[in-house]
Amino acid sequence: MSEKVENRNRTVLEAAIGLAEQHGMQAVTRPRVARESGLALGTVSNAFGSMDGLRDAVMAAAVDREILPVIAQGLAERYPAAVNAHPDLKSRALAKIAA
Repeated sequence: MSEKVENRNRTVLEAAIGLAEQHGMQAVTRPRVARESGLALGTVSNAFGSMDGLRDAVMAAAVDREILPVIAQGLAERYPAAVNAHPDLKSRALAKIAA
């Protein structure tokens, strides 16, 4: 993958993560990610193969970065990255929303 494509994908992913953190996974839509990233709708669509692919990447990043509210939503919606996260991380994510 070229550096240009990697940078584009990183830009899309970071915009999507920001939306998920601020507004929940339901905010990770093609138009909102495009607006947030400053990229075209088609670019957002192509970056991860599909919006499902982008959402999966957002959840994997949330687990890696320990973004607890996003992980909790991922658990509720059965995203594999959240479901397969370390038990301690899942407990902390659920405790965060229960507090």
